Amino acid sequence: MSIVTDSTGRIREITQELENTRNELSMALAKPECSGGAPDSERTRITDLHRRINGALSALHGEARDW
Repeated sequence: MSIVTDSTGRIREITQELENTRNELSMALAKPECSGGAPDSERTRITDLHRRINGALSALHGEARDW
């Protein structure tokens, strides 16, 4: 297996894992206890992590398209 094939496969795996995590965070943000009952600091941390994962996914999707 070539390094390119191996790397592309790993990028796909990482992308899937990040997409799953982003979906979990999205569901957490949509729950009433997060939108109204969670401390602001916790909601801010979840929102920030969600934003960072979206950025990482954008970059990974760009890499996958280039290959």
